Amino acid sequence: MGRARALGLLLVILAVTSLAHRHETQDTVTGAHGPFPAAFAGKSPSTPQNIINRTLDDGVSLPEDAGLAHGLAVERTETGAQAVNLRTGKEYWRYERGGTDASVLMLKVSERTVVIGYSDQELVGVDLRTGEPLWRTKVWHRRGYQIMGLAGGQVIARTTSGTLGAFDERDGRRLWTATTPDACPNMHINTVYVLPRHLSAIPTYCDGANGGERGLLLGIDNRTGEVLWHQGTLGPESMVRDGERTLIAPDPDRPSTIRLLDVNRQGIFLRAAFPADNWVPVASGSGTVVSATESRGQDDGAYDIRLRSYDTRTGHLAWQLPAPPGLVYGLPKIADGRLYVVRQPKSDDVDASTRTDLLVLDAKSGQLLHTLPLPRPPAADRPYDDEVMVNSVTGGAVNMSRRYRELMIATD
Repeated sequence: MGRARALGLLLVILAVTSLAHRHETQDTVTGAHGPFPAAFAGKSPSTPQNIINRTLDDGVSLPEDAGLAHGLAVERTETGAQAVNLRTGKEYWRYERGGTDASVLMLKVSERTVVIGYSDQELVGVDLRTGEPLWRTKVWHRRGYQIMGLAGGQVIARTTSGTLGAFDERDGRRLWTATTPDACPNMHINTVYVLPRHLSAIPTYCDGANGGERGLLLGIDNRTGEVLWHQGTLGPESMVRDGERTLIAPDPDRPSTIRLLDVNRQGIFLRAAFPADNWVPVASGSGTVVSATESRGQDDGAYDIRLRSYDTRTGHLAWQLPAPPGLVYGLPKIADGRLYVVRQPKSDDVDASTRTDLLVLDAKSGQLLHTLPLPRPPAADRPYDDEVMVNSVTGGAVNMSRRYRELMIATD
């Protein structure tokens, strides 16, 4: 009788385990289709000649949310992510989370892992090569969205009110928890800078803490989660990095002043400051920080639109490049000593003959190295906001997007 009861109990346990496992395995994974693609090149393209166009399907994310790695474009879908082989234009794998109606709110891509944040507080790690889920974990967020950073093998996310948690990108293990020095119940994270000597600099944005909004830069030991220092900022979107130890950001007390900051485990130290003419830093690298500025002229409401570049050692103006009449610059990016920016008509220009070009400049001198004409949709299909932005330069490719769901990849 004892054996029968024990056997019955075992069968019940197995049945419950089977049901739980079945719920966990309601996820749908298709792929991978074919061999794992390689990156286009090791360095950024010097004279890009080829353009790969991809218009995103209904239900997937805006192009600027797509991550590029190893010749794949990884895009979020309503319940997961899909990877598209950019050489063939075909789906390489697709992952859809099952058993829930939670939507995808954010997606981050590294060289090995795709991390998906859902509206029901769950993070899921997916293998970049296969699309197979690696791990999942619950995190806390108050307002129904999840903001996170992925760098140095760690996923950084808000875990409880006023705390950050770090998870291993491959197995989801909790690595550490950091408590912010100030009350910050609604914390936004998008970028993590991994610096030498186990330092992570994390720009965060707090809202609703005391009825106001503010930025907070945290210096955290990325082995233990110890908060080494903190400083107020204008918010993560206004900060860029140059080299191993330099951050560039507006002065929170004087927004028209840009500060060049040396950052280490001891704290933040001002190296130089210079006035800003209606701009915030938007691209940096190779000892240069650049922004596309727009200031209204004295006559007939005309705009003076130009690229301005500053030396990050001294803060001195290095060069500037005005846009021709009727043209504007999109957001630039710097990689391997080259600056990539799209010169294009203003959004209200309906002249289809006006060219849109990807420019490759020497980042230090501003010298034009290469011009690549980009396709422009017919006027009838063109939205009001037709700006082309350079999202990233990685894996030998320039990742650009139009805001109406078109992804463009330029390669040598």
